[in-house]
Amino acid sequence: IERLQGHTDRALELHLKATQIDPGNLKVLDHLAEDYSHTGLSTKEIQTLEKIRRVEPDSPVVLSRIRDSYLEKQDWKNASEIQKRVISLTRDKNQQAKEQRLSGQITYQKGLLHWEKGQVDSAISEFKKALRADDKCLPAYITLGDAFLKSGDKKNAIKTWQSGLSFTHSPLCLLRIQKVLQESDNLKDLIKIYQNAIQSSNNSVKDKYVLLLGVLYLEKGETEEAIQVLETVKPEKSVLHSILLANAYQQKQDNPKMEEATLSAFSIARESLSEVVCGECKTSFEEWSSHCPECKAWNSLSPR
Repeated sequence: IERLQGHTDRALELHLKATQIDPGNLKVLDHLAEDYSHTGLSTKEIQTLEKIRRVEPDSPVVLSRIRDSYLEKQDWKNASEIQKRVISLTRDKNQQAKEQRLSGQITYQKGLLHWEKGQVDSAISEFKKALRADDKCLPAYITLGDAFLKSGDKKNAIKTWQSGLSFTHSPLCLLRIQKVLQESDNLKDLIKIYQNAIQSSNNSVKDKYVLLLGVLYLEKGETEEAIQVLETVKPEKSVLHSILLANAYQQKQDNPKMEEATLSAFSIARESLSEVVCGECKTSFEEWSSHCPECKAWNSLSPR
């Protein structure tokens, strides 16, 4: 009751007295651990939870709380060890997948500590473990590739980012590859990677790849190729797409199409500036209303 009323220090005092009266009372220990959590005493919280764990060694709830305390302290090593136990005790498949993803994030953080200290080989080892735990862990792909590159292994760096591109469909992986291949003037292989990425991706991601490839062609002075790839995307909703097309048509000296693409960019920009968005559910609308038509939140619509 004292804690619920905001009197955490008084709650802690009472629960400490309760543990003196009945040291083995798990409910009291549980509440005492919560007191320590509320007061930021994570080490004492872990010590208290460990007392419960000695009685209930296979409790996923207790183990998860201990893990969360280690995460709060950024003690990635101990968090990782506890997380292995949590995964082994999790039976629900969806929850187990969630715990696996968290395991990948924790292991990545362990690797990042090595990376920041310049311990490249140890960092590489941990990043690989992170990807074995979660094959969609984008930070692990990015930093593992960086680590390979720093150690002089350009081939494995590109291979890692290609795997990341395949599993996460993130343009960040593609941009990492582009930087390395452009530095070695290997445009042919880079274009091939772009084309494969475009063919194997869904529409929303595909459009981003097309725009990036269009920019690449324009930078290299390949105007016809830029136009050809940019024209595969419908220009209705992208200001950037229309601007890139206008630039390409200008380089080609095709003034009518350049003017058409420029007007399209202005039109899209005007529409986006007149849109309103709900601050609660983030849905966009063309007209303002006193409440959101989607989530019904009152006075939540404002200009984008």
